[in-house]
Amino acid sequence: MKDTRRLLVTLRDNPSHGFDSEARALLERVRERKPIRKELDGPSRQEAREARRKRHAEETARIREAVFARAGGRCEWTDGGARCSNAPVHLHHTEGGSGRRRQRQSVANTLALCMGHHVDAHRASKRANGGEP
Repeated sequence: MKDTRRLLVTLRDNPSHGFDSEARALLERVRERKPIRKELDGPSRQEAREARRKRHAEETARIREAVFARAGGRCEWTDGGARCSNAPVHLHHTEGGSGRRRQRQSVANTLALCMGHHVDAHRASKRANGGEP
């Protein structure tokens, strides 16, 4: 940012360098401490983050639809071979995580669970990882 500011001040102070209206507008944005990223190429970090979140939400919706269709209107929790008869309301990821690990979500590693069994699944994973029940 300091280099950009220095360059713009040099252009302003030396009209022979071809200081034009575009550079003046850029200098004004720097003076007002407004982000200049948009004037450069590509989306801002915030726009890129929002686009990633939107893609993730769309992917999760597709996975949810497929998993709930696979479940056939019943919770997928099995206890001793018997399947729960409650309606599923939660999508449970058997491989949790965020960031790069988030990319692992798929129909194969998610379950459609009722509320009670979703809580049980999280308690079981906490116990398995050494956490409190």
